[in-house]
Amino acid sequence: MLERKVNIQIDPELCNGCGLCISVCPSETISIINEKAQITSDESLTCGHCIAICPMDAISLKNAEFEKIDFKTFTYENKWIEHGEFETPELVQLMLSRRS
Repeated sequence: MLERKVNIQIDPELCNGCGLCISVCPSETISIINEKAQITSDESLTCGHCIAICPMDAISLKNAEFEKIDFKTFTYENKWIEHGEFETPELVQLMLSRRS
C-alpha cells in the first residue's frame, strides 16, 4: 500500500468554514471543527482539489517550491488567476494554479 502523507495545510485565519474543500475531497482528509476546516486524517491523495476550490486561499501545499521555478523569458508570480485568455506567462500561471 502507498503511504499517502498529508501535504496540505489550512490557515485558520483565512478559512471561512464554507466546507467547499470537504465537498471535493476524495479521501475525506478535511473536516469542519469549530467552524473552520481542519486536517483530520493522515491520508491524502494530494490531488489539489481543495486548494483549487477554496475561495479564501486558505489551503496550500506544505513545502511547495513554486518560487524556485526559473523561466527565461518572463517572470512567474505565485498567485491564482481566473480563467480567460492570457499571454504565455499568464497561461503558465493558470496551469500551475489549477488542479485540472
